[in-house]
Amino acid sequence: MNPNTTRIIARIIAGFLAGVMILSLLLSLVGCGSNPRSDAPVTEQTTEAEEETPKAEVSVEDPASETVTDTESTEKPALDEQASSEPEEVPAEDVEEEAAPLPDAPAEELPAEPETPAQPEEPAAPSVITPDTNGMMQVGDSWLQDPGAFNESSIASFASKLQKIRSNYLGGAANVVWSIIPDKSTYAQDRISSYLDHNAMVSKAKAGLSGWTYVEIGNLLSFDDYLLTDGHWRQERIVPVANAIAQALGFSVSKGDFAQKSASGFGGDYAKYSGTTESISWMESAYTAATVCDNFQNPGRTAVYDSGLIHSNSPYDLFAGGPTPLVTLKNSTIDNGRRLIVFRDSFGSSLSPLLLGGYSEIVLIDLRYMSSSLLPQYIDANGADVLFLFSARVVNNSSLLR
Repeated sequence: MNPNTTRIIARIIAGFLAGVMILSLLLSLVGCGSNPRSDAPVTEQTTEAEEETPKAEVSVEDPASETVTDTESTEKPALDEQASSEPEEVPAEDVEEEAAPLPDAPAEELPAEPETPAQPEEPAAPSVITPDTNGMMQVGDSWLQDPGAFNESSIASFASKLQKIRSNYLGGAANVVWSIIPDKSTYAQDRISSYLDHNAMVSKAKAGLSGWTYVEIGNLLSFDDYLLTDGHWRQERIVPVANAIAQALGFSVSKGDFAQKSASGFGGDYAKYSGTTESISWMESAYTAATVCDNFQNPGRTAVYDSGLIHSNSPYDLFAGGPTPLVTLKNSTIDNGRRLIVFRDSFGSSLSPLLLGGYSEIVLIDLRYMSSSLLPQYIDANGADVLFLFSARVVNNSSLLR
């Protein structure tokens, strides 16, 4: 049954009973008036009537079998019923309001802690490349050979040999300068386990060549200035190096003086490991075109550049006849009488043609194939400029120099 209906029925019954009780009182009073008793006060009769009258409380069974009292019958209808119909007005004194439960206060929402931004992952450190069973290391598309351990005693011996040569055979030279060509491994030292430290090598050699004019070229080169399948530098990339040396000797070299020529199919000393070839370039000028090579060991190689050697077993020999004890480059376009003597290894073969603009004659000497004791027979140092230019690997193995 609807709780509202139950309350209404309860009120009707309560009103009916109250009426019955009032009627009973009136009848009682009327009876007392016709048969008065002097010894029984009205108040006592009223009390007896009240005690005999049933209590104004009645139980009404609802579907939930709850006992509803007169007090409970004044209970407010549910909130949804209040919204749909007008509540029945009940005198305030007859209604005992139940305090409606306050809705639970919403939990105070704490400000969300700012999320810590995800930290970028540290890039994995590149693994250090170590020599394989053939002593080879690959960095990208480029190959290097293990240069061996840094040899301080060899560097000291190198400086000592240069001192003896200058003292014994070059007393009349005009200018004497020297430089060390950084090893290819120097520019990959952060990626490989075995390399030659250029700065440390130069510092050690300088200690034995105090007072000599040194030309620093390490800062003019990078890893990309070397061939992919070989340890040699690229001639087209070393014009700044040639200019640094030329300026130390009193003139300059400009790339604008040259035209670059190239050929494909070059496979250097490491091509047998890489299984690849690459292109190689050489720098031609009016000076190189007019110069004739006098090659002591290979008299047939008279051109400054012999591109036919690119596909030979020693393709780097295309530069100035390759490594040989003695080569003289005679430049007919320069008539200044200046001469340059270059003590070199195979790197000097590609650098020397870039210096032809300053000299009528350049003499190349490779002390790996020629004993220094023979120098007086083949060179005249009086008034000549002298350049000692060796690669780091030769300096690190100076016992090769005779």
